[in-house]
Amino acid sequence: MREAEEELAFARAQMTETELDGFRAGIDDAKKQLRRAFELRQILDDSTPDPPEVVRETLAGLITEGEAARDELARQFEAMNARRDYERDAPGRLLRLSDDLAALNVRLPATARAMEGLSTQAASGWRSVAGNLDEARKRATLAEESIARGKLGATTDRPSAAREARTAQQALAEAAVMLDAVDNLAQQLVEARSGLAMRLAEGERSMLAASQAAAREGRSLPELQEIRSRLEEARRLSAATPPDLLAAYQLARHADASADELVASLQTATIERDRAGVAADLEMDAARAEYARAADYIDARRGSVGSEARTRLAEAERQLDSAQSVRPSDPAKTLEHARLASDLAIEAYSLASDDFDENETWGGMSGGALPGMIILGGLGGMLGGGVFGGMGCRRGGGVGGGGRSLGGMLADWAAALAADDGRDFTGPPV
Repeated sequence: MREAEEELAFARAQMTETELDGFRAGIDDAKKQLRRAFELRQILDDSTPDPPEVVRETLAGLITEGEAARDELARQFEAMNARRDYERDAPGRLLRLSDDLAALNVRLPATARAMEGLSTQAASGWRSVAGNLDEARKRATLAEESIARGKLGATTDRPSAAREARTAQQALAEAAVMLDAVDNLAQQLVEARSGLAMRLAEGERSMLAASQAAAREGRSLPELQEIRSRLEEARRLSAATPPDLLAAYQLARHADASADELVASLQTATIERDRAGVAADLEMDAARAEYARAADYIDARRGSVGSEARTRLAEAERQLDSAQSVRPSDPAKTLEHARLASDLAIEAYSLASDDFDENETWGGMSGGALPGMIILGGLGGMLGGGVFGGMGCRRGGGVGGGGRSLGGMLADWAAALAADDGRDFTGPPV
């Protein structure tokens, strides 16, 4: 900080107070940052012990303030050194600025012709550069005068020569920016003249392609009206007196770009819809396979499968029907229905499998139906051949006659059951 203040005192003998404003403000900012650093240090040096986290936070703040002050002073010293280098090089810089001024003066006639071409257009098209040429000429004159004054004092008053060089340099830079703006706009006008017709045609083709794609999709596109309006306005501006080709060309480009974007979005939507359709078909095929497996399994084991599995299967069939009905118009909804149908069919198969494992009955008969039929068949044969034979039926013999006895027939039936499931039914009848 002391070094910076000494540098400031030395610079006052070479520079004006205005030129030193930045250096002086930088020193003041650095002083404030150092003052805050000392205040933070005082917090640590007081008689009150501080917790470790407070100490760490305070030290971090102290370092931050100190580094900020150091960096600010470094920037100011760098700026001061650059200013001194500029002063030492003032004579050579003034010579180079003379060359820059000559190049600028060479540009002025060509830019004036470019401005004349722009003035044939509607004023709204070149309003952004109105006055640029006159202002550039003023700055060229200012630069010329500053260069002349600087050269006169280059050997006797370097600081003054440097100030004149800086003035000339800034004036030439501003003049070049103004001439560049005119030249750039003139180049845009050349591009508009040569490319407007093609851009309008491209916009029309893109708009037609978007309209046709929308018609195929059965969609209404309000964006097409905006594109059409831009193209119509571009034609109107190009045919006006005076014309505004710059604005017309911009409108045509915007319209063409919007139409191309619209076509691209429609093509993307078509591709996505086609992909969704393929996915929907695959999912429906999978759902049909799951449904067929569950339905075939349940049909072959109707006597064992309960109502819950049948309900799931019926709902799976309903979802499949829904998927089929929306397939042409909504592939995404088709996917949703098909996946649900597949899940329901899988669940139906699982429930039916559990039911069959518990009952193990094939076909449509319940678990007790087959033994009942065996009993009735046996009794029918017994009664027809034995009991009813003794009562005048075609087969002869009564209970004690030529036919089999009831006890014998029951014993035979019990033996058959015992052989079937391991239980012993051959004991004496009750």
